Amino acid sequence: MKRPIVLALFLFLFLLNGCEWKVEVAQNHTTFDYSKLSAEHIKQLNKVDLNIQKDKDAYSFLYFKDQQLILESYYNGIKRSDENNIKSMTKVVMTTLIGIAIEEGHIESVDQAITDFFPEYPFQDEKQEITIKHLLTMTDGLSIEENSPEMMELFESSPNWIEDILHLPLAHTPGEKYNYSSASTHLLSAIITKSTGMNAMEYGNLKLFGPLGFTVTQWNEDPQGNNMGGSQLYLTPLQLLKIGQLYLNVGKWDGQSIVSEEWIMEATSRQSDGQNRGLNSASYGYGWWILNTMDDYAETNIYVATGYGEQYMIIDPDTGSMLILTRNSDVQPEQLVSHFDEVMELVRFEGN
Repeated sequence: MKRPIVLALFLFLFLLNGCEWKVEVAQNHTTFDYSKLSAEHIKQLNKVDLNIQKDKDAYSFLYFKDQQLILESYYNGIKRSDENNIKSMTKVVMTTLIGIAIEEGHIESVDQAITDFFPEYPFQDEKQEITIKHLLTMTDGLSIEENSPEMMELFESSPNWIEDILHLPLAHTPGEKYNYSSASTHLLSAIITKSTGMNAMEYGNLKLFGPLGFTVTQWNEDPQGNNMGGSQLYLTPLQLLKIGQLYLNVGKWDGQSIVSEEWIMEATSRQSDGQNRGLNSASYGYGWWILNTMDDYAETNIYVATGYGEQYMIIDPDTGSMLILTRNSDVQPEQLVSHFDEVMELVRFEGN
């Protein structure tokens, strides 16, 4: 029998005997602890990991369960210290900062009108009714489509993004219809700046990232210094994992409350319909996709953050599981590879 086969059998038997085994491989920096997993669980996890290894645009794959990081894998030359643009997963960070700002009294509530933060802009007719909650749930009614030429021109060429967003016409009455838009979450970023006197990165480093044990150094800004509310935040997978843990722990970290349990429950519950954007038939919370409106996940409480490039942070509070997958955020649309269905099987795995 050839040496690699002997080694593979030895490893498998060692894991089945319940012994703790951790290994780090410099090439991919893969760390795993299978000591508490069943043979079926190990088999399923290895299958997913091997499939992701074949993906030339994959960056990282982290599997967390029962307060333990089970698997940490990096691919294609990526190291655990490498930061990546998490794209629209930024929205979850942005909405979390809003929750913290409300708890600290910088913002009255989700029902506060945004006119309070932008007195220099004339709000007429139904625009005066737009609230922070409308921005959180993408139901503000502003007429702009995600990734449209109009949005691209605004974010690439406008000398004042906030002014241009606030001057957009209304397509619908606020609260009437869902429309996924990074313009909405960018207004939230400006509201953080206006209400706290710090931009989102500064406020986050003080109130969110710092307490979680890290500092953010790269988060793109608009010409006025507001960090992009819907994208362009750079985190390592382990930093992203800590944000997910905060949600699994209903707002607490090392015994300290960083954001209220009430906010966590609101943010991860259905607040508006998702209009079949992103995850088919999923509803929308505050930056999170809520899966229990999908037939396949109707009996679950799973919520998901997604970022361009088929990047995911998937959390199942019922099984205590979280999965993070990061990929090349500059990949062309025709080169996108989805691992969603196979990783969902892991997240839903019950027991050990």
